[in-house]
Amino acid sequence: MITIKIFLDKEGNWYYDGRLLINEKVIELFFKSLTYKNGSYYLVHNGEEKEISVEDAPYIAEGIMAKDDWLYLKIKGGLSFPMDGPVYFKSKIPYTIVNNLPVKFTRKAFWALSRYFTADGQKVIYGNFSTRIIEEGEGYEQEKS
Repeated sequence: MITIKIFLDKEGNWYYDGRLLINEKVIELFFKSLTYKNGSYYLVHNGEEKEISVEDAPYIAEGIMAKDDWLYLKIKGGLSFPMDGPVYFKSKIPYTIVNNLPVKFTRKAFWALSRYFTADGQKVIYGNFSTRIIEEGEGYEQEKS
């Protein structure tokens, strides 16, 4: 039996059997197929599951887009998702949750998000969107199902 390893590094780069993937359509398919269960990440496509290794967060937020009274995360790989989880910190790095999966903010994306912080720095607010900013050490634990 041939075993192919798929790996997603901490910068959001996909590797297939040790080689960097550059095909944008394959990368987009992989991002759309991601799921998490029982402590592991999987690609699920056409009823097939393949366990993969993820070094940090599977999604990397590269930008923020304000549209229709909501904030959207521009994700590395060409996807965008409505922001719907709190902002939390792990080792002083900001993260959020989208589709029950962690998203790590790039510095540029976090600075863009900071335009929507309340004066006290405790919330992000834009139009109909509002979420908390949870400082490191406040006990927030990401819950994945």
